[in-house]
Amino acid sequence: MYSRSIDEIFTIFLNNNFRNPLFDFLSMLIDNFFFMPIFFFSALYLIKKKSDDKILFLSSLISGCIVFISSLLMKYVINRERPYEYLKEIIFLVAQEDPSFPSLHSAVSFAVAYSVYRCNKKAGILFFALSLFISYSRVYAGVHFVSDVIFGALIGVLSVNLIISKKEKILSWTRKLNLK
Repeated sequence: MYSRSIDEIFTIFLNNNFRNPLFDFLSMLIDNFFFMPIFFFSALYLIKKKSDDKILFLSSLISGCIVFISSLLMKYVINRERPYEYLKEIIFLVAQEDPSFPSLHSAVSFAVAYSVYRCNKKAGILFFALSLFISYSRVYAGVHFVSDVIFGALIGVLSVNLIISKKEKILSWTRKLNLK
């Protein structure tokens, strides 16, 4: 007899409940990757505008790229199936070709939100709220498990922290590149 994991139970619950046409539309909009560059570049603009700290801006840009590449690589190393591929209760809005773990949308959006938060707390809270909705939309769309989005969020925040902790190295690179 097959026993469901807590991850599967929460995923089915969040996917099956709260269904409505507005969430369907927003989930489809978020699924389309044109939304992520808008989110990313608006955050970078805000960081650049609100912060004199060019290192934070550069760190945010570097960490966004690292999060994207590392999460993409992890997907193919771990190679986890999408929820809709084997949980018959899942209602899915879009089919995805790549593996499920971790959620790239969650990783990038939380990296961006944490970067914004580091320079502007009020705007950062708004970006975190948007990141939570983006993550929820991935479970709602049936393309991610809850654990995929949780680990994606952790990867995003920890990556930014790691890059920012290397501030001195980034400073030396900027001096070499005359980005003072």
